[in-house]
Amino acid sequence: MANPYFSALFYRLSLLSALFSLNTIKRESNPARKIMNNTTAQEMLANLRATVLPTYIFTGIFAIGFIGNFLVCLTIFRINQYHTSTYILIASMAVSDAFGCLFLIIYTVISIYLLRPNDLSLSTKEILCDFLGVCSYSSYFTSTHTLTMISIDRYYAFVKAPFKPLLRNPWRIKLAVVLTWVFGFLVALPIIPAGGIDPNYPFICDSTHASLLHNQIYFMLILVIEEIIPAVIIVYAYVCVIKALNRSSFSIKGNVVNNLKNLQKRKSAIRKIVIVTAVFLVLTAILHITRLAVALTNATVANLFIANETILGMITNICYGIAFLQPVVNPIIFCVMSKSFRKSIVNSSLKRSRSQTIGVTFAP
Repeated sequence: MANPYFSALFYRLSLLSALFSLNTIKRESNPARKIMNNTTAQEMLANLRATVLPTYIFTGIFAIGFIGNFLVCLTIFRINQYHTSTYILIASMAVSDAFGCLFLIIYTVISIYLLRPNDLSLSTKEILCDFLGVCSYSSYFTSTHTLTMISIDRYYAFVKAPFKPLLRNPWRIKLAVVLTWVFGFLVALPIIPAGGIDPNYPFICDSTHASLLHNQIYFMLILVIEEIIPAVIIVYAYVCVIKALNRSSFSIKGNVVNNLKNLQKRKSAIRKIVIVTAVFLVLTAILHITRLAVALTNATVANLFIANETILGMITNICYGIAFLQPVVNPIIFCVMSKSFRKSIVNSSLKRSRSQTIGVTFAP
């Protein structure tokens, strides 16, 4: 029997899609379409200018996220105890998140600029929107691949015999970092055809073509490839790691005190990365589901405004806003959960860097 909740949800999505399709047909068949578009565009522009304050707020939040991720990278680079395979991957993710914050800052600044009178051509605006969209989303995908790689590496270190990290030498670490970045960028490239600028509303980057069938299929695949499959891999890996650590606590031999301390440190490290990963997956799930819903219902900013769907538009914006906080929260989690890492960030940011040879350790 079908779930009544999902039936109602799909009914509303279908109804909303039909509403937008009907509205599009009416606008195309109306001889006064140009006048109506101009009037609607002016109304939307006035509305966006009146509600620009949240954009300024998010610009400040993204700036804080950029600084936080920069400090994480600086700390891992300067302090020898963090020169391990896991922390190097965390540094790579922090770089990705920092770039994500940077491009989101540029995006918000461009969004504010487009609301003002400007001389930019439509093609220039298209290029800006597409470039910023690809760069922002590629940072999410790169971080997803990095966290998945960390979970697999921890699985090999604690579960899979002979209990050695998968990334056990510098060559493998470099290869993992390069692959996570390259695949993150490649997966983000097909976003270009889904976005752009509507000539009738040339003051906002919108999901103009997201409702086309091939773009809908793309966003469905993104949900599977960048959310569901990584989540399954990560959950399985860390469940096995936690079980292995719990078993090892019953078989401690030799120097019990030191071995127990080392075991607690490992459990604490796994706990931190599990929490970071869980928060990341929740926030990216919100992003992927929202983007897919927009594609399936053609709920672009322009269409929501034309259909007077104020509440639905607000919900969509809130979902995007929450999801875009992802690159900001990781440094906060690291600082809140680890007093030693918090002190290390303070120390590394206050001291001048020392010339030193960076050695990578591969102990689990």
